[in-house]
Amino acid sequence: MLRGLRNQLGVGDVQKTGDAASSIEWLCYSLPGELVWFVSSAMGGGRLTEVAAEVIEPSDPRQSLCSPIPDAFRPVSLEGLDR
Repeated sequence: MLRGLRNQLGVGDVQKTGDAASSIEWLCYSLPGELVWFVSSAMGGGRLTEVAAEVIEPSDPRQSLCSPIPDAFRPVSLEGLDR
């Protein structure tokens, strides 16, 4: 799922931590003043288990670690997702 999302957007690096059942993978994308996270866990069967947006300070160093969301995919809306 994450690799398909990454391929559709054309940017981003799937990151991973943990082993076996405790592993998680994520993609992080940046917007001005925001980070958007897409997370999948081994227990989720490869599906997205979490989508989140986080407001950040302009000096937050994580912004440089996350690929900018391409203009063609803006504006981003999480409206309508189950919380």
